[in-house]
Amino acid sequence: MKKIILPLIAVVAFLTPSRTQAEAMPLKAPSDFSVEMVTHASGQEISSKMFKDKDKTRIETSMPGMESISIVRQDLKKMYTLMPAQKMYMEMELNPAMAAQDMTAPKGEMKWEKLGSETVNGTACDKYKVTTTLDGKTTEMFYFLDSKGYPVRTEIKMEGQAMSVDYKNWKAGSQEAALFEVPAGYNKMPGMGGN
Repeated sequence: MKKIILPLIAVVAFLTPSRTQAEAMPLKAPSDFSVEMVTHASGQEISSKMFKDKDKTRIETSMPGMESISIVRQDLKKMYTLMPAQKMYMEMELNPAMAAQDMTAPKGEMKWEKLGSETVNGTACDKYKVTTTLDGKTTEMFYFLDSKGYPVRTEIKMEGQAMSVDYKNWKAGSQEAALFEVPAGYNKMPGMGGN
């Protein structure tokens, strides 16, 4: 599951660029939103839903035999992993470097190159190659954007793992505060960070 969640966090990064980055790219996803996603990775199909509200992010992930929820709270400098079936959660302190910046904002130099047009899931899209360079390492992603500039599909290869994500039901606007809290009745796993 961790091998899937980390690339998903990376995808969130490209959905929530800084203002300077946003002005220079065709991607126009809203700053606060919810969206449904289907990820194809390592021969698996994983359904998930993402909620973003300012410095709070929630990703609900479902795959055969497993369900997990990740909550990143930049304001509290914490990350939570919820396990609904067990009514338990893990808590991790964000280190100072992570806490000082938005984990879900893309880092490094970004270059967008339009490759042409394609139809994805019945939607006419412009296809872009996005090259990001950070600390001498280069990552390539492919974005398929609709007429609003919203992603319909992304494709990425990270740490040797190829992954594609399809998006649907974009809903712009503020999200409910309760989505970013550990629900009542959940027990903290001992020895898993925090106090």
